[in-house]
Amino acid sequence: MIDFKETLNFSKPKSWLKSVSAFANTKGGTIIVGITDGKERVGVTDIQNTVAKAAETINAHIEPAPRYELTPIHEDGKDYLLIYVAEGQATPYYLTSNGSRIAYIRSGDESIAAPQHILNSLILKGQNMTFDALPSPYKFSDVSFTYLKATFKNRLNEPEITDRDLASFGLILSDGRLTYAGALLCDQYIVSQSRIFCTRWKHLTKGTVGEDALDDKEYEGNLLSLLENAEVFIKNNSRKSWGVSEMQRDEHEDYPHSSVREALINAIIHRDYQIIGSEIHIDMYPDRVEITSPGGMPDGSKIQALDVSTIPSMRRNMIISDVFGRLRIMERRGSGLSRIIDGYNDFEVKPVFYSESSYFRVTLPNKNYSLQDTAVSSFVQPRVMLSPSEEKVLELIAFNPAITGERIAENLDVSLRHAKRLLAELKEKGAIQRIGSAKSGHWEILINMPGQKHQYMSP
Repeated sequence: MIDFKETLNFSKPKSWLKSVSAFANTKGGTIIVGITDGKERVGVTDIQNTVAKAAETINAHIEPAPRYELTPIHEDGKDYLLIYVAEGQATPYYLTSNGSRIAYIRSGDESIAAPQHILNSLILKGQNMTFDALPSPYKFSDVSFTYLKATFKNRLNEPEITDRDLASFGLILSDGRLTYAGALLCDQYIVSQSRIFCTRWKHLTKGTVGEDALDDKEYEGNLLSLLENAEVFIKNNSRKSWGVSEMQRDEHEDYPHSSVREALINAIIHRDYQIIGSEIHIDMYPDRVEITSPGGMPDGSKIQALDVSTIPSMRRNMIISDVFGRLRIMERRGSGLSRIIDGYNDFEVKPVFYSESSYFRVTLPNKNYSLQDTAVSSFVQPRVMLSPSEEKVLELIAFNPAITGERIAENLDVSLRHAKRLLAELKEKGAIQRIGSAKSGHWEILINMPGQKHQYMSP
């Protein structure tokens, strides 16, 4: 992450200390002083004094003290200052100014105040803990683990696990209380966030449940039963097409079972259970399934701006992940996101991943949709050559037609000027058009999405 600052305002340091706090709380980053947002190189006057004051200001206003380096450089006859801030382990790192104490995080190319659920996660990270390891208000004597014990026995063909095993897994504390992992894996429904809402919609967009839903289910309970019920819902609301090849019938699933299962496991294990009043949503449309879970990427990054194949495994709930790993429901190493994509190796349309600070969404395309909707599949449009950045803009518009240039810039981690140029190029190529006013209107995609036989519609 890089921030550009023309100067450092020491009388109102909040303008740049927000970035110091945010970098320390997330993945680290660098502030380059002496360059404007438009990338104009103006340099720094009195570099030695700027270095000294920068160190003094950071030490006085960031708590606890972050790890940082100040590096003055001289290029083309001008001085510049690089402020490198390392990712911190003693999170959260607060900016204290004028009586306030705020922890910041990165959101695209901006530094914003951490929402409460992310602040809670930063506090736990600083304590080297995860939410599922915290003591819950529930007692082991008031619950049972019949479902979990039966699953262990059936899947592993081993003797039934004991209460001592449950304690060793981290589900029960020495004082007889459950951890939140234990509360989420016991038979009883005692954690209100432990729910999945499933809906199969008639059309490509959401409507009202009473009029536009073909099937609607709400599941609650322990995490293993949620996984099973969610799988059954998607299976029951999917169709199989078939063809004849060399006198044999070949069945083709709407959705690869391996991809569906990995997406559901990812949603259940890695969702943020600290967000009160939230639940996982599964929305099935004729052309796709969307699985949305509370909580974005644990490190604050945006999945749509990353190469999925290079993302290391990041586990928000370590105990729950360990139990699922022991059950061989998930692998203990590696990213499930790559395995979601693997189910579409034989298909030109790939899954789409999207995240904000408060949610994570996986979109799985229906592999048989083009066969079901001949009006769409038979419509051939002229090919439009797009750059990778333009394709990403189309994906963002497909998910949110009302998206602003500022949000596009944030998601792509580019300047607003660059985002507006991408939109202008897409309009010139006839790929998009603006409907309505600049303030209250929306974008409309005029071509098929790159690599797809049909266009995803925003819910």
